[in-house]
Amino acid sequence: MLIALQNGHRVLATQAASGSNYVCPGCQTPVILKRGRIKIAHFAHRTGQACSGGAPETFEHLQGKLFLWHQGGRCTRAVLEWYLPTIKQRPDVFLSPGNALEFQCSPISLTRLTERVQGYQQCAIHSEWILGRAYWQRRPEAPSVLKFVAYRRTIGYYLLFLLVHEQRFVVRYHLSWVDTG
Repeated sequence: MLIALQNGHRVLATQAASGSNYVCPGCQTPVILKRGRIKIAHFAHRTGQACSGGAPETFEHLQGKLFLWHQGGRCTRAVLEWYLPTIKQRPDVFLSPGNALEFQCSPISLTRLTERVQGYQQCAIHSEWILGRAYWQRRPEAPSVLKFVAYRRTIGYYLLFLLVHEQRFVVRYHLSWVDTG
């Protein structure tokens, strides 16, 4: 995670001081600041701590969240990793009013995806799912990709990708399928 709390205030890992005490915004347990020469600065739970905040994050995911946060902040108020206690979820980027950006790089089950989307809907938040490189490299009709198809009147059915290393978005739109069965 890129954000932790210190004395009730949100602190970005890149601005955190080594040796200080930080806690997870979700579970309120202590987290460790990790900052080195290879990986992006981030906070991590101690080994063995369980948190609803999710699994360890890849470099692509951390970089993508920062990119989305910076891009979102250009046109609206963007908050990185804002914890929503009523549904115990932490969108990658929360855009006010009421929009969550989720950057999905790793596999997620349809059941878990549905739970996440319904959680946001429960809070009247629209969620936009942006897919990482692993999804970009798959066939668009693969079930692992199809579960993210969204719809807008202006462009029809679409998939949205973020290619972090190139710092660019790709939209596959006007998608359609023919039932040959």
